[in-house]
Amino acid sequence: MRVHVAFTPAVPLVVALDVALGLILASPVIVGQIWGFLAPALYSHEKRVVIPVLVAMVAMFVWRLARNLPRLARLTFVRKIYPSVRYHLATDTSPSVIGADELHATTGARGDGIKIGIVDDGVDSTNPFLNPADYSYPAGFPKGGRKWTTPKVIVARAFAPATSAYANAKLPFDPELSDHGIHVAGIAAGNNNTPTRTGSFRLSGIAPRAYLGNYKALSVPSDFGANGNSPELAAAIEAAVRDGMDVITLSLGETEIEPSRDLVARALNAAADAGVVSAVSAGNDFGELGFGSITSPANATKAIAVAASSGGHGSPDVDNIADFSSAGPTPYSLIFKPDVTAPGESVASAAPGGGFV
Repeated sequence: MRVHVAFTPAVPLVVALDVALGLILASPVIVGQIWGFLAPALYSHEKRVVIPVLVAMVAMFVWRLARNLPRLARLTFVRKIYPSVRYHLATDTSPSVIGADELHATTGARGDGIKIGIVDDGVDSTNPFLNPADYSYPAGFPKGGRKWTTPKVIVARAFAPATSAYANAKLPFDPELSDHGIHVAGIAAGNNNTPTRTGSFRLSGIAPRAYLGNYKALSVPSDFGANGNSPELAAAIEAAVRDGMDVITLSLGETEIEPSRDLVARALNAAADAGVVSAVSAGNDFGELGFGSITSPANATKAIAVAASSGGHGSPDVDNIADFSSAGPTPYSLIFKPDVTAPGESVASAAPGGGFV
């Protein structure tokens, strides 16, 4: 179990503590008790004995951990303890469908000067959809790892778990796992009239003249791409606000927990208080969970929760909410969400290796 501890201003604001490991190392008695239970079972070769003993061992450990957390909370420099929650990608979700082309034509607004922070699994700044040829850095940029920045992708930062053993966790772009953030970045701000490799199609992002900030906070390998923990996500949101991003987007989610203990939702609400707008995927769980399946951090009261739709607006298909798109209310806080819908199926954008999908 990992917890996130918010300290008073006298010490660093955000610190992740591996409390479980610390308690074990600091309590030899626990280790001895666990081994005393486990050793006879392991040497008995009786599976019917091993399994119950393992369950008892875990139960003892959780009980001991829970008993020590209040002691941690009473330390004078600890302000609050939050659970560290594992988040996963919400893959999905076009200019003409939502009327962006009409907006461009009538107002001339194409996102010029706007800075969009992509909190995700990393952005490949070399993809042709993000060609920086006719851009220049705004004042005060680039920021972060300059090896991964361009006059289009003006920030490149990575937020890895402190104890991660994964070699690419601390890189702003991971050639092995970064395949979702680039797709989101292209939808948000891919350059207008960009040809695909075959030349059959030309693509544009919704705000094609906007700058992008790459905040890689998903760096934990899984069977379905990269996952990330709430402390790293909150740190990425804080950095995006501090760097001067105007908008933050997160296409990821996890089951809602009690809102006052939801570190990522609280970070997004604080970002809104600082004047930064956040757009968050509502979730992809309707098919499995039905109504009341909105995920965190779409439950943040000051963030825009976006559901996925399909068809309509000139499409041969009827305009409907996508069958996977999570529906409200939020399961724990019972807030009416999502706030808006946007195309979320078969949206073409940038892909790893300089391609499009």
